[in-house]
Amino acid sequence: MQVHFLPWAGITQPITIGPVTITPWPTLRTTLPPNATTFLDTYFTRYRTNNNQPITDINIASITPNPLANITPQQRATIQRAIDALTITSIIPNLRATITTHNTFAIPNSERFQLTTQLLGNLSPHIAIRTRGMTHVWNMNQIHFCAPWEAGSTNYQTENEVLTALGKLLAGTRHVRLRERIFNTMEWCRLSNTGNPGTSDLSRLVMKATAFEVLLEPNDPFQKRDLMTQRLHTLTDNPKLKLKSIRISKKKKRTVNAVAAWLNQFYQLRNAIVHGDTITPAQLNLNANGTTVSHLAIADLVLYEAITWELITRHLAGGQTRRAAHSFARALGNSKASDALITKMLSSHFQLTGYHNALGWTKKK
Repeated sequence: MQVHFLPWAGITQPITIGPVTITPWPTLRTTLPPNATTFLDTYFTRYRTNNNQPITDINIASITPNPLANITPQQRATIQRAIDALTITSIIPNLRATITTHNTFAIPNSERFQLTTQLLGNLSPHIAIRTRGMTHVWNMNQIHFCAPWEAGSTNYQTENEVLTALGKLLAGTRHVRLRERIFNTMEWCRLSNTGNPGTSDLSRLVMKATAFEVLLEPNDPFQKRDLMTQRLHTLTDNPKLKLKSIRISKKKKRTVNAVAAWLNQFYQLRNAIVHGDTITPAQLNLNANGTTVSHLAIADLVLYEAITWELITRHLAGGQTRRAAHSFARALGNSKASDALITKMLSSHFQLTGYHNALGWTKKK
């Protein structure tokens, strides 16, 4: 037997993400055999808050009807992918609010959504704790696990429509290549959003840049920046966005929208880091409309936008908004909505316009 759970996420209602279900322990415990329930009741008291109180809102992640069944490594990887989707869709709302309102909203880090697996064996009071390259065996009553200080805010919301679309992608048999690209991208997002002080912002930036490479698939290693900016321009194309001229090389310029122009700047910064150049703290920020904004924060918002447009393009998200656009157009006497109207309504619905405005990326009226 084994159990997979989120100790620190504090989810109060069951969630389904594709083939994965996340259920609060108080809800699930009544469905399990008494010996397993008794063991896990005791085991979960060993997970403690920062002021040493038992965690009362642990959540069980399952991919099989029996949440304590042994599963394959591939099934465990699928659970982690579902949690990665939960992580990015739960980080974005507070991050976006911080950028668009210029007020500070506490943001959860990826540690908040840590996925833990515990082998249960024969339910003896001794448990094995595996770390990389080592197994520790302890009596359950002699140990405790403290919530990470770097987990970030417990007060977060989740972008449920995008999370549902990611669940469809995870569970479906179509869009196989897209699934690999998006979920590998979100893994890099999770790794880059750790609050651990041992991870530098330079490392986080390189990880986020790698996420863009995975998602945008530049197929020529000598033209990655150019190909990525072109791909992002096409993916996020919006008549409301400013157009900017960027320099690709001494002899080559290209005109792209403001989102893609930012990526060009961001990837140049990534190149400077990996080539060993000296990076000043100021280079990690963008001055937008008189406000200093971290490139790391912008990277998360742009990655999220790109993922969202990929889901919309494959009709995995935005269907209701698209239908609303056509209904609005018909009310005005048109046979269907224009691409510009659909893009405008989708951008508004998925709250992309606000952060574009805050960063000075939209055209003046």
